[in-house]
Amino acid sequence: MCQGWEDAGKMVRKCLIHPDRNCKISYNGTYKRKFPFGTLITRFLCHTEGVTFSLLPDCFSSRMPGTLIEVEEIVLAAESEPSIYSAAKALPKHIEFMGAYRWIQRRVNFVRASLLMLIEIFPDLFGDCSPTIASFQLILGKGKVLTSLRNIAEGKLHRLLGKRAGKRSQDEKCTSCSDKINGKNDSSAIPGS
Repeated sequence: MCQGWEDAGKMVRKCLIHPDRNCKISYNGTYKRKFPFGTLITRFLCHTEGVTFSLLPDCFSSRMPGTLIEVEEIVLAAESEPSIYSAAKALPKHIEFMGAYRWIQRRVNFVRASLLMLIEIFPDLFGDCSPTIASFQLILGKGKVLTSLRNIAEGKLHRLLGKRAGKRSQDEKCTSCSDKINGKNDSSAIPGS
């Protein structure tokens, strides 16, 4: 899976939040990811801001359990179905339908939001793409699209997400992006709801 990142924490010499400043940083322990089981992620503290950051290996998905490849496979499978509803029905029967539906929908929404941001940030490269893995594969080729995109956007990721990405107020949320992500005329809604 991921190789060579175990010692990455030893290589951190300057703050990843303020690379142009001379911040004091210190090791701030580790946390366990649920998936893959037993994975430890190193955290650091920026003393200037009083903010911690983690060194998440490139193969893992942020804000979602598992790897980028696993998320990409689920989203690509959902894109090949006529709707999220039918994608959820295709999952094994031991998974409760509504749980499967929400599980897929979270991943699809997360990836669509990320792809929409990348289309807007890199219009010369992705301006003709729709926010789907299949569309980005036409530009980047088949394979690890999300991993490739992480490498392409690497220098802009912190500015994209901000230091408190999960704590935005309702006023800060972009309703037009939300409408595009949730697809006001999207066929992925559950019939009859």
